[in-house]
Amino acid sequence: MKFSAFDIISKLVPGSLLLAICLAILLSLYMDSQFGKHYIEVLKSFDGLLTVLVTLLAYLVGYVLEAIGSLLIEPIVWRIWGGWPIELLYKNKPTKRTTFPQYKKVFNVLTKEYFGEDKEILSRDELDELYYFSSETTRRHGSEEQNSRQQSYIESYVFSRNVIAGLFISIIVSIIGVFTVGYYWIYSLILLIVIFVIVYIRLKDRSLYQVRNLLNSAY
Repeated sequence: MKFSAFDIISKLVPGSLLLAICLAILLSLYMDSQFGKHYIEVLKSFDGLLTVLVTLLAYLVGYVLEAIGSLLIEPIVWRIWGGWPIELLYKNKPTKRTTFPQYKKVFNVLTKEYFGEDKEILSRDELDELYYFSSETTRRHGSEEQNSRQQSYIESYVFSRNVIAGLFISIIVSIIGVFTVGYYWIYSLILLIVIFVIVYIRLKDRSLYQVRNLLNSAY
């Protein structure tokens, strides 16, 4: 099994974030107790091994977060956006940073090439088919630069999605922390919410960039 740098980072970053939030709350709850002090001293004697174990645990948490992002977070945000990324471009509803002036021409050409006829309106299933057709066309006939750029866009989107999943669950854990640790934890909660909003905006841009680049490459 091969692990790429992207695969490791895309799981370690969100996994480490969530793990750090959970550990911070646990330390706040038990650090001053006799139980907490005892186990902190025990763990200090295994600091080298502990670093490895925490890193592995962060990766495992990140792996689970990636699954949550793909299976749960992605469908939810697409519903909030009003459609899949390719659907938003087809309806000419991009963000300010992802405008697609030639969208009609690109969709018309790709539609005729794939379906063999002009179509006034494409259903969601047909748009899904068109996306995979464009992906396969770019993979087979695109230049090395086009494929490399497309891969970069996909990785950027997946990374943002994983971070969103990590932030979402971290916010839930932090809300619990406000009521269990103390109200001073609310500052961490506010910071996480602000970061969540920023990454959420970034996620939408990344998803539309990826699809727009794919359609242009296939076109």
